[in-house]
Order: sequence, then C-alpha cells, then structure tokens
Amino acid sequence: MQNTVGIFGKLPGHGDFVQRQLPGSFVTVWDGWLQRAVFGSRELVGQEWLDYYLTSPVWRFVHSKGIIDANAWAGILVPSVDSVGRYFPLTFAAPLSPVVDAFAFMSDAKSWFQSLSELAITSLQNMLHADQLCEAFSAPLTGRALSLCLQHRETLSSPQANRILWKEVLQVY
Repeated sequence: MQNTVGIFGKLPGHGDFVQRQLPGSFVTVWDGWLQRAVFGSRELVGQEWLDYYLTSPVWRFVHSKGIIDANAWAGILVPSVDSVGRYFPLTFAAPLSPVVDAFAFMSDAKSWFQSLSELAITSLQNMLHADQLCEAFSAPLTGRALSLCLQHRETLSSPQANRILWKEVLQVY
C-alpha cells in the first residue's frame, strides 16, 4: 500500500488526543462519529461499558468516497486510553483512490490490515509515541516496522487472546 497512514485518537504515552498525517476533513467527520458512538454506547451499556470496551476487537474498515470526504478510506480502529486514563479509540487510516472497490480492497488487503493491527497492539503495549508510529508507517514493512509488527503476532491468533490483551494493556490504574 503506497498511501500515507495517519493516526487519530488516544495513545497511552500521550496526555490527550493525537493526530498525525490525517487531514482535518477526515478527523472532523471521524471524531464526530466516534464521540457519538462512545457516548451512545456508554449510555446504552452503563456500568458494564468499560468491560465491553476493553474486550472489543480490532475493527477493520473501508469507506467509499463521500462517507468521509472525496477519498475512500481504509484502516483499523482499536480500543485505547491516554496517559490520564481517558478511554477513546485509536484509529490508523489511509486515503484510497475515490474509485476503489471497498469490498475488493477489504478482501485483497488482508496482510496490510493485519500489519496495522499488530502495530497497534505493539504501540499500546510498549507505549510508543505517535511520532514513532509515523516512522513505522513511512517505511515499507521491513526492518524496524516489520519487527514491531511481528513482535506480537502470536497475541493476535485468537479472539480470547485479544480480550485478555486489551484488558492488560488498557486496564485502569
């Protein structure tokens, strides 16, 4: 994948929202949707919200043009928290050609999605700084970026392992 991957959301190594390499046209729409989703899910689920949040999977997405802006977009969404303990998802996203077939991309880009998922987990476990993530995105998945992605491959092998991982990584202190 040749497009620049950007990030938006919360990282354990930062005290507030991070945004890198994503345009305002994406972040404004995406943040509004996520804010409503987080608020609505908290209202709906109540006291059990944090447990549901911490056991959420990595979500993959592809949006056709017009959903966010004039581009199509692809990426992942993972539960996260900032250094102050405020919970909010972390998004890795990249713009795609406006004419991309979203269904075909979702099917054809499995290894790209998997690499992003593994990098997200590594970033949460090791409290990577947002700029370190951008370095990993800027290079092909070789060398340092590949080692970050491969470091926790076994962790992603089962849904149960993911649930345990999120609870460990994002536990309230």
